Amino acid sequence: MEKIALFVLFTSSFLVVDSDCQADFKKCSLKCAEAHVSSKTMKESSCPQTAYVFPRKSATDFIRVKYPMAPIDDFSVCTWIKIYGSGIFTGTLLSYATVEDSNELVIIYQGNHDEQVIAKSEFGNRKHKLKRGVQNHLCYTFQRSAGTVNIYHDGTFQAKMNYKKKNKIPAGGTFLIGQEQDSPAGSFVVDQAIHGEIRNYMAWNRVLTAAEITKMYQSKCYCAPGHILSLLPEYIQLSGAVNGINVADECN
Repeated sequence: MEKIALFVLFTSSFLVVDSDCQADFKKCSLKCAEAHVSSKTMKESSCPQTAYVFPRKSATDFIRVKYPMAPIDDFSVCTWIKIYGSGIFTGTLLSYATVEDSNELVIIYQGNHDEQVIAKSEFGNRKHKLKRGVQNHLCYTFQRSAGTVNIYHDGTFQAKMNYKKKNKIPAGGTFLIGQEQDSPAGSFVVDQAIHGEIRNYMAWNRVLTAAEITKMYQSKCYCAPGHILSLLPEYIQLSGAVNGINVADECN
């Protein structure tokens, strides 16, 4: 079987992938994502315009990043999210689990309007003010050396969480969006599923500045430089009823 080298966003090295897997992900037991992506997404000067809908509350509906991560030191993640349905929003924006710790890095919304950020099984909580039926812009920045997480909503700083543990998040874990893992890629529950849509979900291996975050909120056509992850179809697999949705190309 022919092997080819691909440069993987999460690492500074090369990963060898079977050419058959590129041509047909089903041969690797993967489901190929079918998102409608802007024709400009491959240009470094533009943002990857991606969007996915989670049409129901289901333990089977999530997005999985296919490629392994390098160890996480400083880290930022941002996304637009539109919440469907009624009542108190619950759902998981990020779950990164390893065999050693299922709560290496978690962003989850629980009952009673609780926003919970977990780093190395250390919990931080606050009340959130996300709105249903509209696009909310969220950013989280993790600074390992300081043991802090900063939270931004709609381009504005909201809160800082402090953590005692300052170890790097290790490589080799499972990265999911839409479900929280009590074991790697498993032990899912309905209440922790997302019911809504996410757009332009991206991550960086550095702490974004407040100015960069504000600018991304003000313009979906701007991305802070150096992202290591976007939800382009070739980097993810979809589970359950999650589907790519058409995104108008507003960045021409």
